Amino acid sequence: MATMQEGMATIRAAMATIQEGMATIRADVATIQEGMATIQEGMATIRAAMATIQEGMATIRAAMATIQEGMATIRAAMATIQEGMAVIQTDVATIQTIMATI
Repeated sequence: MATMQEGMATIRAAMATIQEGMATIRADVATIQEGMATIQEGMATIRAAMATIQEGMATIRAAMATIQEGMATIRAAMATIQEGMAVIQTDVATIQTIMATI
């Protein structure tokens, strides 16, 4: 009888240890689930940041195109100014010739 009671006590102790282990496993699973939720939130934040970066890059590309257009306009204006300067030089030469003739 004593051996049987000792065996039952051992079984009860083993069952208590198993229950503690199960409680630990449940707590670990909850921690893992929280970690997974945090990772998913982080991934969503990263995706949003990537979208913002892509929008920023598109804005930069559009600004670069605008700058290039502005540079082309400036080059065209410089060419027009040079043509005007050539006309002025021709006019000055003509005036000098007329003045010399007079």
